[in-house]
Amino acid sequence: MTTLPREPQVFRFGALSRLRPYIDAPEKLPVLDVLNIWQLGPQDVIVSPRPRSTIMEALFFSRPISQRPAIVQVSDGYIFKLNAHKKCNQRYGWLNRYIIGDHLMIVQPLESIEEICEEPDLVTSMIEYEILESTLEITQPQIVIVAGNDPFFDFNPDECIAAFADAYRQLRAYFGDAADISLSATNRKLTGPLLEKCPDLREIGRISDAGLSQDRCIFVGSPSTVLHEQFLAGRPCFLLPVYAGSGIDRFCHDLSILLKSKISASGEVRVTYRTLQNLRRTSKCNRVDLLEFSGKKRAPAFRPRRLLRTLQPLVLANELRLLLLGYRENRR
Repeated sequence: MTTLPREPQVFRFGALSRLRPYIDAPEKLPVLDVLNIWQLGPQDVIVSPRPRSTIMEALFFSRPISQRPAIVQVSDGYIFKLNAHKKCNQRYGWLNRYIIGDHLMIVQPLESIEEICEEPDLVTSMIEYEILESTLEITQPQIVIVAGNDPFFDFNPDECIAAFADAYRQLRAYFGDAADISLSATNRKLTGPLLEKCPDLREIGRISDAGLSQDRCIFVGSPSTVLHEQFLAGRPCFLLPVYAGSGIDRFCHDLSILLKSKISASGEVRVTYRTLQNLRRTSKCNRVDLLEFSGKKRAPAFRPRRLLRTLQPLVLANELRLLLLGYRENRR
């Protein structure tokens, strides 16, 4: 009996929340699992937000174009220089220097990755905008000190903790004892020591759950996707001096600019900050759009000399767990 060829499929691999900015209804796509990974054909497509995926690397480097599925990577956050060059990200030069796949989608202007990615022709952005200087008058502002998942990068952790503590003290001294200054950070290695140094600093958890008056907020902190999200929402964002040159500077002023703000007798603050204009968003991809990448596969720009030696055991172990979880999800 002849087995009929199956219909090409688009599989997802990685956190569903990371796919939503790029794909319409990603939950409807089947998950890559321990069974279907062995049945992948050249007309299939995998879409993944995992930038250092051992499984995607193995598929991309070890199988010829005629036999492997297309691999579409989507960025799991804002791409910037300081993070790209972290030691843990320097597997093939630095993170996103090369696209480990056939295409990369990002949620930031293409010009912002010019000094990072050496294959810009393989990148598309879901948004574009211009940056300009602006001023805003805020009555009784809520100043939020924010930090990404890893505010340390390759710095000495004590140096970063001291930088956050110093920033808080400067903000408190400049805006006064009555100013509303809070902390939103998830990394306990930062928050624990920081709150010990600054016991009167109020921790509010995640920004989305904090009940903030968003039109009165000013954000100060480390380079992160969270800071870029606040910038996209039109809110003033400022960067701690220790992170100068990080690549986030293009849309964030240094903290020193905020500390020059004019404060009226009634408590109104005139803030100079960077904002965006002419924000343009691209429609999310659907299944048909993603299947088109099966005809746009390409050979790798380089090949690791010893692929097996470059595999990351902990990452691989976690991805095997994801394949098992995918099997359970596909059979619900």
